Amino acid sequence: MTKLCVHCGSPLEEGSAFCTKCGMMLAIASPITVSLTPEEMQAGAFDEPETAAPSEEGEIRIDFTETGEEARKAAEEESAELKKKAETEAAELKKKAEGEAAELKKQAEEAAEAVGKETQALRAAAAEAADQAKRSVAAAEEARKKTEKTLAQAEQKADQMIAKAGQEAEQIRAKAEQKADQIRTEAEREAQQLRSAAQKEAQRITSEAEQQAQTAARNAEKVRNDANQEAARLRNEAIREAQQTRQNARQTIVQENRRERKLAAKAAGVGLYLLFTFLFAIPVVGQITALVVAVRAEDKGLKHYAVSWLIWSAILAVLLVTAWLLYANVMKPVLDERGINLFDFLSAWLNYAGKK
Repeated sequence: MTKLCVHCGSPLEEGSAFCTKCGMMLAIASPITVSLTPEEMQAGAFDEPETAAPSEEGEIRIDFTETGEEARKAAEEESAELKKKAETEAAELKKKAEGEAAELKKQAEEAAEAVGKETQALRAAAAEAADQAKRSVAAAEEARKKTEKTLAQAEQKADQMIAKAGQEAEQIRAKAEQKADQIRTEAEREAQQLRSAAQKEAQRITSEAEQQAQTAARNAEKVRNDANQEAARLRNEAIREAQQTRQNARQTIVQENRRERKLAAKAAGVGLYLLFTFLFAIPVVGQITALVVAVRAEDKGLKHYAVSWLIWSAILAVLLVTAWLLYANVMKPVLDERGINLFDFLSAWLNYAGKK
């Protein structure tokens, strides 16, 4: 018994995994087994299978190349069309799911942005809603990957069905069309089941995304309400504190006015000013007295008068020190060099001024 390739009809070696002529993998295109005599092998009977004459052993070779190939091509076209339809429907479902998820994400982000302007806590909730929307998009992407995987499995199954159809067509010519119809029916049923499963999966993902978006919106609304209540409470507290502060300020102003009126009623008279003027004129003692009055006096007028005496005393002290330094460093060396006494010089100057 010799094994032949179902695609090119070439004989196969025992245990071979690929056809040595067309290179077709035998796991996909399973070979068929026919009986050939050595003379037929040498004559190349497998290259021209159009004849169907019986061999010396009484076995009949079946010409199935043309019909089996047509059935296989028809099955491949049907499977490709079904696969294309399934891919188109899956892409539409995926696009619809992504659009709905994007819309929900956009609504959640807008709600989060609006709430985020009111308080920082709301922005955190909005960020959480955006994360949930992203997870919804990720779930939709996962559904798309599942759909693609399902399509790949459907394609693999279709290829397996095509190989099986070719093998059966090569084995029995009479049953080739019937087997092709059965394979096409099975492929349609499988494609219909896959399409239904993809639709259900897409609907489930869309429903979950909508539920998550609704949950996020409810959470954002709740957080916004809480923030509004908290803002109202803080605003009321601020108003109460402002009113209390204004009332305290008014009381303080009233107390200050009363104290100032009392101090004005107790203001120092002319006699007290004359007494302090006499005391302030005494060297050293006057400065000490002025300092005590400037620190301890309650009458603002008397306190300012004492401060003014301290300022004039400081100016006078600076002038005296400056004059002494000028005399000691400039005038005294000149007078000593000329042999003139300061007091004699002042007496002569005064006498001269008196005569004038």
